[in-house]
Amino acid sequence: MQNTLAKLLNCKSNGIFLLDAPTGFGKTTIVLDIIRSFLQGEPGFSNIKRIFFVTNLKTNLPFKNLLDKLEDEQKKMCFLARATDEYVIDHLLKVNISDADIINSKEYKNLRNEVDAFNSLRENFEAETDEGKKNTLAKSIKILGGKISGDTEPTFRRFIKSKYFYNKSIKDKKDFIEKNEWFRLLYPICDIEKYKVVFLTTKRFILPIDTFKRLPFNLFNDEIAKDSVFFIDEFDSSKQIILDQIVEDGLKNKIDIIKLFLDLNFALQNLTVPKKLLNTTSYHKEKEVAAEDGGPHWYTTEEHFNYWRKVFQEKYDLYKFNYLIKSVDFGYDRAFLF
Repeated sequence: MQNTLAKLLNCKSNGIFLLDAPTGFGKTTIVLDIIRSFLQGEPGFSNIKRIFFVTNLKTNLPFKNLLDKLEDEQKKMCFLARATDEYVIDHLLKVNISDADIINSKEYKNLRNEVDAFNSLRENFEAETDEGKKNTLAKSIKILGGKISGDTEPTFRRFIKSKYFYNKSIKDKKDFIEKNEWFRLLYPICDIEKYKVVFLTTKRFILPIDTFKRLPFNLFNDEIAKDSVFFIDEFDSSKQIILDQIVEDGLKNKIDIIKLFLDLNFALQNLTVPKKLLNTTSYHKEKEVAAEDGGPHWYTTEEHFNYWRKVFQEKYDLYKFNYLIKSVDFGYDRAFLF
């Protein structure tokens, strides 16, 4: 299997390869061996720029297993992309920030106080032996951790951005990052481009990456992914995480459903569809022939447009979208506009 994967990686064409091997077959171990060979510069990997390893749960990332296989210099080429708040919680109380504007800001003080409380709770949890008290501490840790990740840390990050990154040149941003080690310890994602191997969870993979130097971007369609290889572990179960994130992102956006319907209806009824969009592919034509022989009916693109024109117009007439105000049993003594 290792030879098969090595041959695929040596292929210069892009694509997706699904390795449907059973649990315990050694897929992860083989991938780690391939990553080690890549870092050692062995023949057959010269066309690869980076390797990304993606899996659902943080606990499933075999990052430590990889480091155990590597020399010290090779370890420096590897990066574990954890959640932003985890780095801040681990390092904020240890880093040396000399900038008075930062350490005197309410954003920094609030974050420091909460991180201090979080670490104290975590230490008490690890030392506690009573199961009931451990459960209480665990709940407190979860609540405070959510407050830090959802509010206090993002507020501090926005403060840093407004002071040192907004309206600054790329050179100024890079200079600030280079000169402030504390910043690189709190936000190591800013140096993701310098690593040759990156480990991250599925959720971290699909969320935008913010390196502070430029606009947030997605790994899978950015220049950083060019000539790179992505190993996605437990690919099938990743679908649910991706779907959950799509729903979560959708709920953040307020959409005027009525306006959206009216815009779609106007486009369907009044705009001309380019003929190129109505062309039928040879694949589709083959399906149409199969349908004539008793197979399922395949509709042409033009038939789809005509169908939705009709559906939208029916709804438009039924619910009288041409009226600005809708009413039922209208009372002339009062009127409520929703």
